[in-house]
Amino acid sequence: MALIKCPECGREISSTVTECPHCGYQLRKRSQKVSLDDTQKKQILIICLIAVAVIAIVLGGYFVTKLDSSQQAAVVSLNNQMEKCIQTKIKGKSTDELSEYKRECLKLVEDYDQMEWKQRIRVAKHKEIEKRIKEIDIAVDNIRNNAVAHVSELIDAIKEVSLESEADIKEANNAYLQLDDKQRKEVKNYAELEEAKVKYDELCVNETITLINKIGKVSLENGAGSRLNRAEKLYNSLTSQGQNNVTNYKTLQQKRDKYNKLNGYRRHLKKAKANMRAGKQIG
Repeated sequence: MALIKCPECGREISSTVTECPHCGYQLRKRSQKVSLDDTQKKQILIICLIAVAVIAIVLGGYFVTKLDSSQQAAVVSLNNQMEKCIQTKIKGKSTDELSEYKRECLKLVEDYDQMEWKQRIRVAKHKEIEKRIKEIDIAVDNIRNNAVAHVSELIDAIKEVSLESEADIKEANNAYLQLDDKQRKEVKNYAELEEAKVKYDELCVNETITLINKIGKVSLENGAGSRLNRAEKLYNSLTSQGQNNVTNYKTLQQKRDKYNKLNGYRRHLKKAKANMRAGKQIG
């Protein structure tokens, strides 16, 4: 502690006092120390520690998540592939094309899953790829459902079966055969198609029998060949069961054999006449 003189009375006083004890003169304050209690000190310490921790985390995160050149290249490549994949249109594609498209998307998801976490956080489009896979599944389901509905509509369009129903029955049956087993089970009116096929086969059997009976006498000049062709064409279009039900098929075979023999005789006669003319010309 130092001694100083009071500016007012001139007596010696302590340098630490703020008022002269002799004359009461108020001395000018030279400095004021701020004292902190323990709570304030702890708060300041905590703030400092938090600041240091934040800085350490930021710096550590930078170095931990930093990618090397090959990792960065893989991220860029995957982002580009995903972007291109997302731009592909779903509308107008067949189920086979959509299945191939889905495989491409799933391959990108697989590549993403195999990356390190610090690469994955830099891949921006993986959520959109997962969304696109769901959209593909919906599109495939719609196509499948539409195919089932189309078959049902074709069957409904057959209505009354006649000899003119062949094209409608074939179209419905071919469309049904293109469905897979699961889709076929969803065709609720398939029994109607089977009934139509049986009815049409019966009509064709009866018509075939009638055409065979109308062939009549076999001759090369009375149009028997055309009647034979019509009967045979209709017979060949029948199912195996339908062909078995043609009771006069043997008659058709016999008349065809007879017609072929007559036709053979005519060809042989024409050839003989041609040879005779050729011989006369030489002579």
